[in-house]
Amino acid sequence: MPGEFTFDSGRRSTRVVVAPGSRLEVPISKDRRVLVVVDQSVANTFGKDVAEHLQARGAAVATFIIEASESAKSLETVGHIIDAALAHRVDRGGVFVSVGGGITGDLVGCAAALHLRGVEVMHVPTTLLAMVDAALGGKTGANRQLPDGSLGKNLLGAFWPPSCVLVDVETLESLPDRERRCGLAEALKHGLLRDPDLLKFIRDHRDALLSAEVDACDSLALRAGQIKALVVAEDAEEHGVRAILNLGHTFAHAIEGEPGLSYQHGEAVGLGLVAAARLAVVLGEASESFLDEVRCDVGAVGLPVTMPEAPDGAALLERMGFDKKTTVSGLRFVVPTPPCGAVVRSDVPEDAVVAAWTEVGVVFS
Repeated sequence: MPGEFTFDSGRRSTRVVVAPGSRLEVPISKDRRVLVVVDQSVANTFGKDVAEHLQARGAAVATFIIEASESAKSLETVGHIIDAALAHRVDRGGVFVSVGGGITGDLVGCAAALHLRGVEVMHVPTTLLAMVDAALGGKTGANRQLPDGSLGKNLLGAFWPPSCVLVDVETLESLPDRERRCGLAEALKHGLLRDPDLLKFIRDHRDALLSAEVDACDSLALRAGQIKALVVAEDAEEHGVRAILNLGHTFAHAIEGEPGLSYQHGEAVGLGLVAAARLAVVLGEASESFLDEVRCDVGAVGLPVTMPEAPDGAALLERMGFDKKTTVSGLRFVVPTPPCGAVVRSDVPEDAVVAAWTEVGVVFS
C-alpha cells in the first residue's frame, strides 16, 4: 500500500515517500551539485539507478562508493565522503544522497552535517531496517574504539535530518534473508512502543514480509515509519520521550561491540528486546507472559533469542557504561511497559541487569 507522510524532524520537515519505484523520483532539480554515496553492495544496481535518474534531470552528479560495515563506520570514512564532495565542488546549495542501509545513511548524514557546516541530505534506503527506522529521524553517526579496544557504537555524530526519504521496497527483493529478518527487529520495537496492532500485522504477514512481497513490505514501512515519525516529532533531539526508541539498544550495542561475536544490528536488537522484557519482569513492569510473547515474536521472524556462545557478562557490563544514554546519575534503561509503551529508568539495580543478560545466554562467573 503506497503512501507518504511528512513530519517535523527538528531542524527541518522530512517527507517520506513509500512506493515501488520511488528510488527513481529523487526530488532534485537541475543545476545542483549532487554527491551520491552508495553502499558497494548495491553500487551497480540501485546506486546506478539513482545516479542515472539524477543525471537525466540535469543535476551535476558524482558517485562515491563506500564499504558499509561496522569497522568502516568511522570518522575516516566520513572524511573520505567529504573529500569526494570537495573534489566535486559540492557547495552549500548541493545535496548528499545516500543509497544503502543504515550504516550508509548514518555516515552520509554525518558527512552532510559537517560539510560546509551543513548541506541538504536525502536517503534512498535499500534495507528493511533502514526503511522502518535508521533512515528516519535524523540521527547520524560513526563508531569509535573504546579504551578496552572494543567497538563503541555510534558515539560520534550529529542530529541532521534528511529533507526526503524515498522508500522503495522493490530493493528488498535482492536482499539476503538475514537482512530482512534484521529489519523486522526494529519494526517489532516500534510495535512494542506504540502499536500492538503492528505486532499482530507482523505475526499475520511474517512469511510475506520475509519473502519481500511488495504490498506487505509497503504496509510495514508505512506503519512503522509513522510510529517513529510521531515520536521524533515530539522530541527531535532526544531530550525526553525520543529515548524510548532505544528500547533494546543498550543491550544490543554492547553485544555488537563484543569481540568474537558476529551479530548484525537487527539480531542484536532482537536479543536486546528479549533482555529488556526480562528486565521489565524483574522490575515489576510486566508479567512472565509478556516476556514469553516477546521471545516468541522475536524467534518467529528468525532472529536469535539467546546467544549459544555464552559470552562473559563482566565485559558486557563494563561496555554498557560507555552507552550514549549514560548520565552522571548512572546508566539509563528503556523498560517496556505492556500492552504498549516504555519508561526510561536510571534506578535499575545491577542484579536486575544481570538477570536480563542471563535471559539471553550471558554467563556471570
